[in-house]
Amino acid sequence: MLRAMLSSIRHPLAALSCLLVLVAACGGGCNKTPPPAPERTTPGAPEGEGRARDPSDPGTPTVTETTTAGEGGGVALHGDPGSGQIALRLANTGTARVALAAAVEVEQERDGQWAGVPGVGTITLRPSCEAQAPACTTLAPGAELFPPAWLGTTGDSQCACDRCAPVAHGRYRFVVHSCDGARRIAGEPFTLE
Repeated sequence: MLRAMLSSIRHPLAALSCLLVLVAACGGGCNKTPPPAPERTTPGAPEGEGRARDPSDPGTPTVTETTTAGEGGGVALHGDPGSGQIALRLANTGTARVALAAAVEVEQERDGQWAGVPGVGTITLRPSCEAQAPACTTLAPGAELFPPAWLGTTGDSQCACDRCAPVAHGRYRFVVHSCDGARRIAGEPFTLE
């Protein structure tokens, strides 16, 4: 379009003048990309941690020592009780790959504090009861994993219940860790009645 406009001008000096006016109007930056938005630091995060362009955006992970799912950590971890089992659902809601260690912890809320549930057997991030859990599971952005359910028991806790006992009623949540141990991600709480 610009070329057609300039070619319609018959005098070369007039064409050059029009071109200079257009460049001046752009400020010399018509084809430049805008500078990136300044990073913001999450309040209370140590220097070098908790940096994100927008901490409220779950697509931009915030790196902190402990992140609760749904707070911009890039990982959503849910327990969905039903039929005597608690289905696990893990999703990478961020824009970067996430590498998570195999072990899944179960915590119970007592007097407003979260603590591990004693006696809960091994629960791991694996695709099925027949598969061994890899030491580290990597999820691409948008990927989800549905490991075998927690049986809501102590003792044998996932897939088989040969030596197990039901846990007490209350509020629980799952916790996973990054493979490098730098992040601890607590899932959304759920209630067992």
